[in-house]
Amino acid sequence: MKTTKSPNTPWPASLHKQIEACSQQWHLTDLQPARNLLCNYVMFGRRTTDQVPIVLKLMHNLDALIREQRALEAYNGHGCVQLLAVDHTNNALLLERLIPGTSLQALFPHDEEHGIEHAIGVMNKLHTTYVPDATLFPSIADWLATLNRNYADHINTHYVQTARTLAHTLLATQTAPVLLHGDLHHDNILNHHTEWRAIDPKGVLGEPAYEVGAFIRNPLQQLLEHRDARSIIATRIAQFATRMDIDRQRIKEWSYVQAVLAAYWCVQDGLSPAGWLRIADILESIEG
Repeated sequence: MKTTKSPNTPWPASLHKQIEACSQQWHLTDLQPARNLLCNYVMFGRRTTDQVPIVLKLMHNLDALIREQRALEAYNGHGCVQLLAVDHTNNALLLERLIPGTSLQALFPHDEEHGIEHAIGVMNKLHTTYVPDATLFPSIADWLATLNRNYADHINTHYVQTARTLAHTLLATQTAPVLLHGDLHHDNILNHHTEWRAIDPKGVLGEPAYEVGAFIRNPLQQLLEHRDARSIIATRIAQFATRMDIDRQRIKEWSYVQAVLAAYWCVQDGLSPAGWLRIADILESIEG
């Protein structure tokens, strides 16, 4: 399910008041906006009460905030950033700040081996989370219902029909569902002292094989510009399959479905789906 606004969505005039309200109730200081702000307004700072480094995250969509809140509460810092407080009135999350906060993208492409190793370590932690109430989270079947929409003017029917067929078979043959992050790409896995943790969880129920797809196709622009993109993707599929004991073909098929789903979301946001469709082409060219 698409939960974010377009990167071009303007922030409301009340943004300053939201920040001020959060600063006062949570005793925040030294707030500075993060670079390259897209869908959410993120600021770094600290709490004056205990000098703990924090992240203040303001979101456009309250429903999306609640979904992220539920996932963060379920993970409770296990493989994921810790949620410190929530303010629904101001659409705000207060999070611990991961230090130094370097993302896995820093390891691409020169250290793919360790990138995959760290990603799997995070997945293994996230996927052991106990979910007392599954009704609080959508399923990947709910997300994939988007593929039933007609975007023939933007996406070739070959991609659509292939993705729908694969999704139908994969959903019917899933292993036991776990709580997935749902968007576990390189920039959502950050270094925190001696470990790696996830940020920005979507919170969706499905089999572990689904989780790998976001890593397989990212970082999108840098991956597509690399002369060995096909080889990198093929190697990733093989390594995730071996290390997580998941069928290689299943990882490839889920990755294809997700690439087409990402293309759909681009169309919804008025963006070009071309990059994600190129990933689908590469995946289709990989045998086995």
